[in-house]
This record gives sequence, C-alpha cells and structure tokens, in this order.
Amino acid sequence: MNEKVSKKEILRRVVVCISLIVFIVCGYKLYNIWSEYNKNSEVYEETKEFSPEKIALENGEERYEFKAENYNNLLSINPDFKSWISINDTEINYPVVKTDNNELYLTHNFKKEENAGGAIFISTNNIEPFSDKNTILHGHHMKDGSMFADLEKYKDESFAKEHPIYISTRDKVLKYDVFTVFIEKADNGSYQNSFASNDEYVNYINKLKGKSLFNIEAGNFTQDDKIITLSTCDYDVDDGRLIVCGRLVSSLDY
Repeated sequence: MNEKVSKKEILRRVVVCISLIVFIVCGYKLYNIWSEYNKNSEVYEETKEFSPEKIALENGEERYEFKAENYNNLLSINPDFKSWISINDTEINYPVVKTDNNELYLTHNFKKEENAGGAIFISTNNIEPFSDKNTILHGHHMKDGSMFADLEKYKDESFAKEHPIYISTRDKVLKYDVFTVFIEKADNGSYQNSFASNDEYVNYINKLKGKSLFNIEAGNFTQDDKIITLSTCDYDVDDGRLIVCGRLVSSLDY
C-alpha cells in the first residue's frame, strides 16, 4: 500500500514540476513579447512629439502640416526618415523610412534598435517615393494593434470609402483616396512600381481594382495618376497579405 502511495506521490511531483517548468517558460516568452511591444510603443510615442499638425480647413476637410524643425528633428534621429503616414480613426500615425534594402526595418524600429515591431518603410525599389507611379509601403501586422495592424479596418467598405491616407513630406501633404482593398498570397505581383509603358501601368491599376473585396467607385485612371500601396500580413490566409491602394487626389504645399 505504501509503495503504491509513494509511486503516486512521485508521479504527482513530476507532473507538478513539469507544469511549473512549462509555466515559467511560457511566462518568460510572454514577458519578452510584452517587452518588445512596450519598447516599440515608447519609441513611437517619442516620435509623435514631432508629428505633423492636423489643421481644419474652412471647407470642413482637414490636412496635415510638418513644421520644418519637427521634420529636421526626426531626420536627426534617423537619416532614413522620409515622410509621415496618418490615417484618421486608426493607430496608423508613424514616421516612414527608406533604405537600400527591404530587410532592415522588418526587425529594427525607427531608432534602428532591434525590435520585432520594425518600422513602416518604403520599398527599396522606389527611386523617387511619392513621385513614382506606385509608392509601396510595408509594415507589420502586430498583435497589439500597432504598426499596420489597423489596415484591417479597410476590410469594412464604409471605412474604406471614408478614410483617405495622408502622407506628409518635408514640404507638402499628399492625400490618397482608397480605390481597392484585397487579400492575396505574398509575391503575387501586386508590388510593381516600374512599367514598360503607360498602357501597362493603367492595366496594372485596373487589375488591382478587379481584386477588391468590394466595389469602390473611383472612375477611370490615366497614365498621369499616382498611387500608393500599403501592405501588411493577413492572418486569414497562409502567407497572406492585406493590401490597400490609394489614388493621389491632392498635393498641398505648406
């Protein structure tokens, strides 16, 4: 009888020890994840001190405007800084960077510190960002709702139609109206920014429109139109990407 009790006790202790080890390991991993999120949040909260100012216009619309000293402050923090992206009613309010590769800012934040949250960055293939026919921005879909996670909101048709994308550069603010929202596999041909002809470019835009989750009336596009592509991971599809594209509708100098 005692032998049986002893064996049960040993088994119980083994189970308790294993459970404790699992708990400690999981707790450690969760702490590391929380630390990553928290650190990235602190970095971007600091940058918002220098973010563009939102200005209400007489016609009821609004715009964003960079003070020269604020733009220069961000440039001094990171020479790769190019612009600022803002989308109302989202957490998307971040500095945008560009470097000579598409890998660095997947794992490094705006201060170039190693962090899983990374930064919002322009494709290295864009030679003249926001002057190229298609400027492509990438950002992580973080589980805490940061970076490009709120692109999820564009899956709602009314949200997509009512929330333009604002890009503030050194000397102007660009407004893009969203014309397509879709999900597809990564590397499925939606990151093109170089075109052999004007017809190829217009056909490319029409293909993007045809992929949309819902119809957004945007009229016809021409060779002179400029577009922006925002891309992040989509967790509903294996190796999926959620892509939001906007058409440049206004460019206002400060």
